[in-house]
Order: sequence, then C-alpha cells, then structure tokens
Amino acid sequence: MAAAAPAPVAVVGSQFCAPQVLALTQTAKITGSCSVADASGTVQLRINVPLFRSCPRRVLLRTAGRPLLSVQRKVPGTWQVFRGGSGSAGDLLFTAKARPMAGLKSLGLDVFLAGNVARNVADFKIRGDFCRSCYFYLGNSDTMIATMNRMNNSLGRRIFGVNVFPHDGYAFISVLVVILDGVNI
Repeated sequence: MAAAAPAPVAVVGSQFCAPQVLALTQTAKITGSCSVADASGTVQLRINVPLFRSCPRRVLLRTAGRPLLSVQRKVPGTWQVFRGGSGSAGDLLFTAKARPMAGLKSLGLDVFLAGNVARNVADFKIRGDFCRSCYFYLGNSDTMIATMNRMNNSLGRRIFGVNVFPHDGYAFISVLVVILDGVNI
C-alpha cells in the first residue's frame, strides 16, 4: 500500500498548493514591488508597495489585482501578515520574527500562525544565508517545504529562484521571501 500524500500546508489556501514541486522566479525591483512567475514565465502573484517606500506595508495581489495578503512591519525584525487588504487582528494569519544566526548574512525567521498565541515553538522556520540560499522547514522538524536561492542582482532588481515542494502553498512561501528581502535590504 502506498504512503498517503502529506497534508497540504495551506496557510493561505489550498488553491495555492500544487501536487508537484513548483519552480518560481521572484523578482523584486528597487522600488520594492515584486512579481512571482512560474517556470513558463506566467506571473502568478504581484506585490505592490506604496509610493512612499518608508511605509511598512506590502500587499500581495492575485493576477486579477485583488488583494490576497497584506504584510505589515510592526517593529524592526517583526512582520504580521493579514488576509486580503486588511490589517485587523481578526484577519491575522501569522507573525514572522527575524533572529540573528552565526555569520554576517546568516539569518533565521520564525513563523507563528495566528492560533499559536503562546509562541513557545515556531510553526515554521527559515534558516540560511540570505546572500546565497535559505531553507523553509515545518516547525522544529527536518521536513523541508521550500528552498530559495538568490540568483543575481541586475539593473536594480533582486532575483530569487524558489522551489515550493509538493502540497505546500506558494503564496505563503512567496510572502515569506518578501519578508526575508525586507529584513535584508
């Protein structure tokens, strides 16, 4: 008997989970806006940034332009992600907190889902060297759900290669890459 497929990590929604590895290219412009494209070059998501870059808010948009997630920097190293264009506590999906690790550009990011009010153990962890690559894990386990490789910087753009593993949400991973980029600009 074959092993059952893992349950999707559908933090944003199961429609953003694929049954196979999903290779994405995430391109961030110097303005802070960003696009997420699949292997064929089709844009799947966009991230808009207000005209005044010092504003700590980013909005992840579906291809039709509807807000999917709103990302807000609260204090240095802490970001909150809300459903839609909201910023209200009832729409909070998760909080991400940066933590320094050994090495100049090494970092960690702990992600706490909204229901994890005690925040003793992170629901997701990101580890790596932002200059090269980062690895996304389910909680304190060795279960990897995605990888990110910084590909290059060209003409004021930062380009990231992202592989989202089967049954894990690409919208969730994409917004975490936006947060990592914001922490390391």
